Amino acid sequence: MSIPDAVYHVTTRIAHREMLLAGEAVKDRIMEIICGTAIFSGVEVYAWCIMDNHLHILVHVPRVPGGLWTEEGREPD
Repeated sequence: MSIPDAVYHVTTRIAHREMLLAGEAVKDRIMEIICGTAIFSGVEVYAWCIMDNHLHILVHVPRVPGGLWTEEGREPD
């Protein structure tokens, strides 16, 4: 379920507590991916925390502008 114009806390973790996100180069690459995805999708990233085995992101998902969906009279989910 999603709510238009809402703020979400997104988190993910690495299986078996592996420390796969350790190191600044890995964290920098993850931020590049997060920022690129935010620019592409229109999501606003408010805050983030990348740990060695999990991450947290606080994002705002704005309402989709009316001209961007194809089914007339129906807002996107």
